[in-house]
Amino acid sequence: MSKKSSKAKTANGSVAKPVNKQASFRSTINNILVGILAIAAALVLYRWSGSRADELAAANEIAGHDYPFELRDLPGKGKGLIATRHIKEGDRIITEAPLFTLNTKVKAAPEVILEEQLSELSVEDRKRYMRLGNAGLHADPRVSIFQTNAVALGSRGAGVCPTFARLNHGCLSAFNVVYSWQEDTGNIVVHATKDIKPGEELLTTYTDTLRPRGDRQWYLQKTYNFTCTCSACSRSEAENDASDARLREHQQLMERFASWGRGEINGVEATKAGRRIYDIRYNEEKYTSMRGQLLADLAHVAAAHHNADATLQWTEGALKYFKLELGSDSQRWKEMIKIVTFGATAHPQWGKRVKEHIDGPGYGAF
Repeated sequence: MSKKSSKAKTANGSVAKPVNKQASFRSTINNILVGILAIAAALVLYRWSGSRADELAAANEIAGHDYPFELRDLPGKGKGLIATRHIKEGDRIITEAPLFTLNTKVKAAPEVILEEQLSELSVEDRKRYMRLGNAGLHADPRVSIFQTNAVALGSRGAGVCPTFARLNHGCLSAFNVVYSWQEDTGNIVVHATKDIKPGEELLTTYTDTLRPRGDRQWYLQKTYNFTCTCSACSRSEAENDASDARLREHQQLMERFASWGRGEINGVEATKAGRRIYDIRYNEEKYTSMRGQLLADLAHVAAAHHNADATLQWTEGALKYFKLELGSDSQRWKEMIKIVTFGATAHPQWGKRVKEHIDGPGYGAF
């Protein structure tokens, strides 16, 4: 788990700096986005914006919904979301629309734009916003709260989802939920990636943690100003050394796998690399995210080289894990079901490379 952060996530992994009144709002937004779907630095020991009454109101706000979790104080850590009942792998535990969204192309003083947005909220939603964590990134608390809690929302720019913003961070095998943005519904959705028992904290991941512990610790300290002590980071020295060796191999394999797209290796070599990536992530490191995407990538390779059975076998696995990670209403799941329904030749990459015989994992492997 993390300590208090005074820094927000940024588009390029750098530290978000306080913004003065003359700074463009676009610059403000760009300072807090990370990748396509970036969770903001809603870190554990954030600066609380209000009184004890505000804290109770925040807890009651979550308790007022039929969520399988509650907001609790965590001694020595701050606050976090704790499961109140058994949650199964694949369960969707949060579906949340942002309180508001901000277009990243708008240029104006951030205080002015945020005040316009907040003035359109109900009194209660405005209070919900002002109760969120404030890492002190800007002199104006409205701007600082946005910088601390905002998340990138695809074509809509950025926004704040108050319940989602309460999730804390874990690395590798430590996190147990993942999030995605649904462009068509305008919601952030969060799914469990493993079974979660009552009393366990819900953790997502703030960054790519498929890298050695030292690299993770350096990045998290530099970017978020905390030392992660999650279960993955707190293993014995021998366990961490073994994990680091696997993750260095994983990095090399990812580079090799990506080189297939540039035509530098053939389909058999790419599939071999992809299989080993799968083993490291999911069998050895017990990672629980992005499985659907990796299997879809392997299906892509098989389809490009005219392998119908392998295409369908990998797609079968991608279909399963996209449902668990993103939901059966996600665009990626719909793409996979089309291939399973209409056959391997329905894959958009079918036959775009020379023919090669590539073995699949077998039907029912997942």
